[in-house]
Amino acid sequence: MLLKKLKLVNFRNYKNRDFNFSDGINIITGKNGVGKTNILESIFLLSTSTSHKTNLKKYLVNRDENGFAVIARLQENKVKYNFEVKYSGNLNYLTSINASSVKRDEFLKNFPVILFSPKDIEIIGGSPAGIRRMLNINIAQTYPEYADALRRYSRALKERNALLKDLDRIDEKNRIFLKSFTDTLKKEAAPIIRKRKLFIEKINQIIKIESDDMNLKNDFKIDYSISAYSGNASDIKDIKYGYTTWGPQRDTFEFILNLNFIKDYGSRGEHKMAVILYKLALWNYIAKKRKVDPLILFDDVFGELDIDMRTKIKERIENVQSVITATEIPDVIGKKAKVIKI
Repeated sequence: MLLKKLKLVNFRNYKNRDFNFSDGINIITGKNGVGKTNILESIFLLSTSTSHKTNLKKYLVNRDENGFAVIARLQENKVKYNFEVKYSGNLNYLTSINASSVKRDEFLKNFPVILFSPKDIEIIGGSPAGIRRMLNINIAQTYPEYADALRRYSRALKERNALLKDLDRIDEKNRIFLKSFTDTLKKEAAPIIRKRKLFIEKINQIIKIESDDMNLKNDFKIDYSISAYSGNASDIKDIKYGYTTWGPQRDTFEFILNLNFIKDYGSRGEHKMAVILYKLALWNYIAKKRKVDPLILFDDVFGELDIDMRTKIKERIENVQSVITATEIPDVIGKKAKVIKI
């Protein structure tokens, strides 16, 4: 599916702005701080219904306004589609296709997008929560039903935590009551764990292929650790703290290079390489799984890559649609691109 037109209304720094895109490489140029990244964020929103930068929709609204709209015209095999994401405050958030409201799971099925961003480097070197959020978004892009599984689990987790706040001990009555909530939570956790295992397994396989293709002499992978329920010991701990101390919200993902945690031992160059390899693997996996080439977004990353990596990525994007932000037009792709100046 190709992005043809984009309209931003009260989104970030844009009051009312239209953009047109070519079917190939598009380069958005302008000085730092003019809103280039905001355009990519809005495109990512049209794909996933969420921002890669924040969970809070209010931060996406133009100052002094109450809501925003991101509207796009997309095309697939000469069939045109209108995508909209609208927010009007008070948790009123709507996603629609051709003027018909759709749930997030349905929205995720239609317009796959892969975003390469400097923020990713911060994420893989940051908190477990940040990594989980990034991977949750990416897994949902690959398996749209995963988003609904997360929602069901979140509801069950909220209910169990509410119960735990009211418990001060485990007697026979409380044990039976807590077991019911625990069984529900474990049931809702199961499909999340299955999809996470499958996703990481497939991504690691593709990362190995990508590394070999680039002649990279390293052993890079993502390690997934499950925070499992351990029976009575977990119940006692949960009652002590008043919340659930196990489950998918506590799972960890570690980016590992040559048996070392990248966040602890990796240089900035190694962090960058890890992100590129991961996103290339994600790109290939989604393309294979969904049987469609995702739109590729590069947020000011070309300047940080060496000439060999820029050339390799250029070869990858020559036959797909991409949108690249840069303060200056990259020489390696400038002649083949449509330039949009901000």
